[in-house]
Amino acid sequence: MSIGAPNLTTSWRPATFVERGLAVPFTSPLLGHARIRPARKGRVELVMPNPAGGAGYYVLGLEGAQEVIRLTVHDRLLTEELLKLPGITPGGLRRAARRVAGEGSAGRLAAEAAIAASRREEQDRLLTNVLLIVRLLRQAGNDTLDLRKLSLEGDAARAEVRGLLAGIAPRFGLTPDEMFTEIEKLAEIAAPIGFADGEFESEAAQAIKTLRGFAPSVRQWAGLEQAAAREAAELLADCGDLTLREAEGALNAAWKLLRDPLAVLRTWLSSRGEVLQTLALPVWLLDGWAEICQIWTNAAHEDRPAQRAAIEAIEALVPVLPREFGRYTESDDLPDRKLRARGRWVRLYEDWRTGRVLTTAAVADNEALRAACA
Repeated sequence: MSIGAPNLTTSWRPATFVERGLAVPFTSPLLGHARIRPARKGRVELVMPNPAGGAGYYVLGLEGAQEVIRLTVHDRLLTEELLKLPGITPGGLRRAARRVAGEGSAGRLAAEAAIAASRREEQDRLLTNVLLIVRLLRQAGNDTLDLRKLSLEGDAARAEVRGLLAGIAPRFGLTPDEMFTEIEKLAEIAAPIGFADGEFESEAAQAIKTLRGFAPSVRQWAGLEQAAAREAAELLADCGDLTLREAEGALNAAWKLLRDPLAVLRTWLSSRGEVLQTLALPVWLLDGWAEICQIWTNAAHEDRPAQRAAIEAIEALVPVLPREFGRYTESDDLPDRKLRARGRWVRLYEDWRTGRVLTTAAVADNEALRAACA
């Protein structure tokens, strides 16, 4: 069903990141800009722009999506996987999407990319786990620990690590096994963030590096465009700059928290929400931008009409900053708000798919053909 006021597309701003939902890599054309979010009684909602192109959003239960939308095989499998998740989180959605794509339902290249990404994610998680343990032990006075010799692969190696933790676990009121389990949980949340001293480049750090090139590239392209297209491109660049600035600040805050593993573990045990909020914020801020940057990268070697089509596709994908994000509430100066207040920038008689402007004769021929077929 449709929700909100008639001009919802320009005025609606979600209260929280959770209400905004998460971008999903659907392959069905109608779901290209859709997001999912948790609803009451454990249900999952699908939020999608008005499919007719008008104002407003449509919200429907994800479990009933295939009854009203023709889904690809990939999207049916992905929907089933998403409905099994215990909660809607960036990490859970990311792993579910990679599992489905890895089975080949989106094609061979997508499967290979998903499998490689899953392996990287697992390596990052294991490395984060090891680094947290090493830093905890070093903070506790074990300066002789050799990172290269520490492993979590195999029962014997994990038992050895539990033995090392036995000396500090009582400080937290935990057994070595309990402490090992809590560090594993913390590592799963921290892996997409990584560490400031760069033992590995985390997914968040990689996404920010990619986003740094987005706005300058779009602005350079906009310099040769007509007024309407230039305005749209510059607003998109402003959205990219705003997201980049906030994501960099959030990532630095997360890195600062992880600098003191003993303190962050104490906080984790007493107030998980505080740690989750700090570590998850960069991921929520960057949600959806990987696809946007990829669309623009793919368009880099195309002709200008194709690049205009890419800009128009990106317009619909730009995430809205929620009201919970402090200083960005209902300000009319926000670039994403200005973007949604714009009309489309297709010129008179322009084919919006190719950018080709029809001649007067071509328009007359089209009108004649339409009249003959009426």
